[in-house]
Amino acid sequence: MIRKFLQTNQNDWDKLIDYLLFAMREAKHASMQFSPFEMLMGRKVSGPLSLQRQSWEHGSFAERELKTTSAAKYMQELIRKLQVINAAARENDRMAKHRMKQNYDRKSSNRTLHEKDEVANTV
Repeated sequence: MIRKFLQTNQNDWDKLIDYLLFAMREAKHASMQFSPFEMLMGRKVSGPLSLQRQSWEHGSFAERELKTTSAAKYMQELIRKLQVINAAARENDRMAKHRMKQNYDRKSSNRTLHEKDEVANTV
């Protein structure tokens, strides 16, 4: 995933890598059903979406808590960067699925069964 990201963002990868790493650490893994952040810290991460929601629900949360007047501008830029990361992750996932299918298909074969063929029933 990181290699694909670096290949597609060669000019500004150093500015975006933190966002990719954040997305990777925040995402729930299928095998664990928890994100790496949750496993390490024992709580869900306060990401940009939860901060935005708190801002909507509690008025000027962003200005009061983040001590900045350009919170909206920061959020817009952060959302743009996260969209780049998200697109890279989706493309990487699509390519990984395609590679896995090709590897599986390479080793598989079409089998046809005829009447009176012996079959092992493992129920």
